[in-house]
Amino acid sequence: MRLNVVLNGLSRDLTGGPLSILRFMNSMLKYTELGMRLILIDGEGLEEDDFRMHIAKYPALELLRESCLYVFDALRPGLTITANPGDLFMATVYYTAFTCHATLRAHPALRNRNFVYFIQDFEPIFF
Repeated sequence: MRLNVVLNGLSRDLTGGPLSILRFMNSMLKYTELGMRLILIDGEGLEEDDFRMHIAKYPALELLRESCLYVFDALRPGLTITANPGDLFMATVYYTAFTCHATLRAHPALRNRNFVYFIQDFEPIFF
């Protein structure tokens, strides 16, 4: 079973929100049997090699750096991302919820027809 965390994108400035999500993923790797896959839907920000080097500066993300799967620029045309029937999905900001919902509709073989929403703030105050 794998948790697919859908995030907009990552830059060198790991602010509180994205850093909290990455620390959550690292903890899930440490304390559960779930696999982790980070799916970045925004084509902006760090590429995989730069990202892995950058998070090496964060000791609390060691397992994430070593054991997580990554998909960068996941919405680019022509990219196919496979999903296993036991995969779970987690949205991290309101527009990633639309991506998770569309993914569940596009993959009828997924056993869990719901996704988790990682809420950190009262988002409407920002938009």
